[in-house]
Order: sequence, then C-alpha cells, then structure tokens
Amino acid sequence: MVFKRVVFLYILFSLPIYSFEFRKRINQDPNIYSADDIRAEVKFGETMASKMLSKYPLSENKVWQRYVNAIGASLAATIGRAELKYYFAVIESEDKNAYAIPGGFVFITSSLMKSMTNESQLVGVIAHEIGHINHRHIVKKLNIRGQDSMMALSSSLIGGNTQSFRTLMKVALNQGMKILFEDGYGKRAELEADATSYYSLVNNNYAVSEYSILLKDLYQDLENVKVLNKTHPPAKKRIHYLNKLLRRDKIESTFGKTNEKRFSKYFNSFRS
Repeated sequence: MVFKRVVFLYILFSLPIYSFEFRKRINQDPNIYSADDIRAEVKFGETMASKMLSKYPLSENKVWQRYVNAIGASLAATIGRAELKYYFAVIESEDKNAYAIPGGFVFITSSLMKSMTNESQLVGVIAHEIGHINHRHIVKKLNIRGQDSMMALSSSLIGGNTQSFRTLMKVALNQGMKILFEDGYGKRAELEADATSYYSLVNNNYAVSEYSILLKDLYQDLENVKVLNKTHPPAKKRIHYLNKLLRRDKIESTFGKTNEKRFSKYFNSFRS
C-alpha cells in the first residue's frame, strides 16, 4: 500500500504545478488560519488525493491533462488561495462529477468531461471546485487544524507514526471520502461554490448560461440525479441563484464566450 501511494502521488505531482507568491486574498485570513493549519490541510489533502487515485486512476491522455491544467492554472492565479499549490487532473470514472480535496487538489471525471460541450462549462466546473477549497468546506467539517487542534495535524502529519495517529488519520480520511461520495459539502456550501463559478465566468468573459445548461443536463441524468439531489440544492434553485446574480449585476443572459472550438479540439476523443 505504501508503494502504491508513492506511485500515485508521483504521477499526480508530475503534472504541472502552479504556485504563487503570497498575496492576501479575500478567502485568506491569517488571524483565523495559521501556517501550521495550512500545512496540516495540505498534508491531509495529499493523503486524501492518494486515496482518491487508488480508487480512480488518472487519465493517460496527456493532451487532456495539459488542457485542464492550463485552464485550472489560469483560474487559480486569480481566485485561488495564494498559499497553496494547485493540482488539476482528469480521472477515469463513470460518475459525472468533480471533486475538491483540501490543499488544492481538483479532480474531474472523464464521464463529466463527456457531458460538456464547451470551455465555459469546464471553467464553471473547475472554478466551483476551487470555491470549495477557498471556503475550506471539508477542512471545517473535519476540523483539520494545526497544533493544539482536535486532530493536532500540524505536528502529527509531518511525523506521525504512532498507531493512535494512524487510526485517527484513517477515520478522518474515511469521513472525507464520505463527504465527497455520499454526504456532500452541504447545500449552502454548493451555492457558495456556484458563486465562485459565477464570478470566475463573468470576470473572464465566459458565458454563465452555459454553466447553467450543464447543471440542468446533469440533473436530468437518472443515474446522477439521486446523488445530486441528496448532496446539492435542486437544479432550479442553483440556476435561479446564478440568474439572480446576473440580474443584480445587470449582465445579459447572452453575455460571454464559450470557446467551443478550442474545447472540441482537445476533447472530441472523449465522445468517441
């Protein structure tokens, strides 16, 4: 198992890495989250990413990976937390979903990619997942903090080899995976992440309407709708929220580019 984890992390970390000099952002308050807390989050995220990749392998298509990384890097440079390094990857799965893991890890399933028709939708999905990381939705649910926290992850994750630590880590990882695949982040958290999508799309001149179309299509998929209804607000509520933001900002529903041709260039083989 140790060998497998090393291999998975080597593959993931061999993808382009995007780090940025520290710049204070709205989503970062040093008075609330210390450097120890951030180290604990990243270390936990690395372990959770390894567990994810033991379940779903990375897509072997380097063209797809480079494209998703390029879009993700562009978004992370403007909306990501400056203290994190971000990793973006496509994983092989029949589920139509995307996953945000603490510490800056974003995974999009190949099945969800097949459901998209343009770059606006891809930008919306990636920004949504960055939003979960920005708001620390899993971090808060599991109380992942540094020294003197409930889990004391700052010191333990760096050198924790005791049986009690390993047991604690296993429980936390299982809870984290349960959030991703069963319980969800919470319906309010999903709207917070949708707000991140909205601002990213508008600020980069992409069509918000295309992201809404993707949401509508995903909820019409009978295999997908059971999970979505359990873990997310209804499609109508999410789309209504996006339209409300458009009206507030006096932005026409037809506003924005889609970059459909560029998207098709990279992803036509997904639909083969």
